[in-house]
Amino acid sequence: AAASIGSGYVDLPFLDNSSLGEGTQFAEVREFLEPALEVARANAILVCLETDLDSAKVRSLLDSLDHPAAAVCYDSGNSASLGHGIDQEFSAYGERIRSVHIKDRVRGGGTVPLGAGDADFDALFEQLERVSYAGPLILQAARGHDYLEAARRSIRFLNPYVTPEGLKC
Repeated sequence: AAASIGSGYVDLPFLDNSSLGEGTQFAEVREFLEPALEVARANAILVCLETDLDSAKVRSLLDSLDHPAAAVCYDSGNSASLGHGIDQEFSAYGERIRSVHIKDRVRGGGTVPLGAGDADFDALFEQLERVSYAGPLILQAARGHDYLEAARRSIRFLNPYVTPEGLKC
């Protein structure tokens, strides 16, 4: 389906009720994902895994999969909420990030307007620049009741970081 609409990415969330959890055996995940990764590779699509695992476990999962179609979907809000360190995450698997969700959350809490939570956007965009990130930036900011005004606020917030041509960093 992704190939039919010209998408080069499919984000696959392993969070909340679909979390891989601490005890997950990566062999089980590999067995589940390998057929999809082969279809993705044949159609020039990346399967971007969004997880709540710490950076070492994400790296282990990628190493376990050892597949060119396996990549990472990085979510700035989920990372902040879980207390993960951006520098540590990007050191572990930054070169494999191919999709980014722009979101802000309070540590241990829910989504809030960009800049009102614990996501470190300065560090995020520095790391994206460091790894020469050129994939999609998917806005998942808090909306409230006035969706249009929320979108405007989010765009104003992102102006120091992003232009229509790409990252400003």
